[in-house]
Amino acid sequence: MDLCPNCGSPLVASEEKCPTCGDHVGFPNVRAASAPTERLALQQRYQAALERAELRDAKEAVADFRSAAESSIAVANCGLYLLRQLVTDENALYTNYYLGVLGEVRRAAERENDTQRRAVDALLFGGYADKIRFAALSLDAVGLKSYGKEGLSYGLGLRDVAIAKRASLLEENEYNFAKRHSLDATSSLPAGYRSSWENRRELAVAKLADLIWPEISPAEYAGILLNSKGDRATDQFIEVHIFGTFNINAVSSVSGTSKPERPDDRAVVTVVRELLETQGKKWIETL
Repeated sequence: MDLCPNCGSPLVASEEKCPTCGDHVGFPNVRAASAPTERLALQQRYQAALERAELRDAKEAVADFRSAAESSIAVANCGLYLLRQLVTDENALYTNYYLGVLGEVRRAAERENDTQRRAVDALLFGGYADKIRFAALSLDAVGLKSYGKEGLSYGLGLRDVAIAKRASLLEENEYNFAKRHSLDATSSLPAGYRSSWENRRELAVAKLADLIWPEISPAEYAGILLNSKGDRATDQFIEVHIFGTFNINAVSSVSGTSKPERPDDRAVVTVVRELLETQGKKWIETL
């Protein structure tokens, strides 16, 4: 059990503030990912990946990939009309599945998907699952293509200053992670697969160094870190967990298509792009 650094009182894992003195004790997902056992296990995996790279003469290439990963950003996805709301309404906030269902602004998923989502979230986050927003780690500010309907998913590139202190990372999609490690309600999470935001390069190397070869071009790094072709079953990425919400001021860029099929959608995109430009945010055109 964690102890409050200010007053020494015991803390529940899901607490963001000490119930005794009210001191902010850190975001619970970051505390969990930064635990000594997690850091040590990740460091061991990271060092092992570097040693394997040296054996195949890829040490310099992996070091270059690691440097590139330092500049990676978190990209959250949303649909076109949520994007419009974020851009046009200064009070609009980026919500998540739980709060959307609770607030009756969206329907729950089919029973099987809803149950699986809640079970996996409970394994990773326990009592603060409803506080987490999901994103993917990206080198080119383009997010996952498998979210949203009819190709109308837009990637919100998030500013470091907006998320760095409250973001943790998991080596892969949480559902795939739970399945791969055969986790259930009695399981402890295997150590070494999570990291804080500042240690994301070590996690990227631990996971992906074996895909980096001496002759690789740096232009290939983005596709190695995040590979998404529109099918969630085949997506490969490092998942970012952000504690709490954010507004459009947290966004530095938006990626997506400006030419959706429906004329009404194209008109909305035109307005959104113009507003983003006036707010100094970059538009990244994708297919």
